[in-house]
Amino acid sequence: MRFLSCLPLFLAGCMPPPSVVNAVPAPPMLTIDATATLYLAPDTAAVSLTFSDIGDAMGPAHHRVEAARAAFLARVAPLDVRVETGAFAYAPIHERDAVRERYRASQTLVVHTTQLASIPEIIDASGERLSAVSVRHYVADMVQHRARIRAMAIEAAGTKAAALAEGFDVALGAPLLIEERGASASSWSVGNTSNVMASVSSESDQPAPPGAIPLEITLRISYALQS
Repeated sequence: MRFLSCLPLFLAGCMPPPSVVNAVPAPPMLTIDATATLYLAPDTAAVSLTFSDIGDAMGPAHHRVEAARAAFLARVAPLDVRVETGAFAYAPIHERDAVRERYRASQTLVVHTTQLASIPEIIDASGERLSAVSVRHYVADMVQHRARIRAMAIEAAGTKAAALAEGFDVALGAPLLIEERGASASSWSVGNTSNVMASVSSESDQPAPPGAIPLEITLRISYALQS
């Protein structure tokens, strides 16, 4: 699914600045803001799993986390996944009225899979040492989609600029300047479980398909005008 919007901004250039003697007049131009949006179905998930253990000494806690990680990797070995292993983190735990200080050891693994239906199975395989989970859905190859959406915005801007130039009874010249705007992502979380979906703001009044990742681009293109 795709949406396009164009906003003509201004016609510039006619008179030289009055305070400048013999200044060269700025060339007349037309500036268009063109926004294109594609709604993409996510094809990959990154499941972040944090294993942790608390003990009276750091060493035993570390070894229990190592054992939990090894058991998890053995369980998911038959699945089509790619695993990234993070570094260990250590922290003392200061408990009120505790006789002795305790320690926490933790490690986070990120499991990438294109089999989205296997996410519950991956989480279930983590075992009792699991302390936090987050799932991020994304599109693995964004390069082809960015090229497509950029071409959509350029085409939409050119069509709108040509129509406006015809209305002003002038000829549309070559693009003088092209500026590209960026996008942002958002997330929501509950307790130790969070789910992130890459997203951008859209001016469209049509709702996005459920679960889709909106990819949006805004181009500001200035065209020369010829009388």
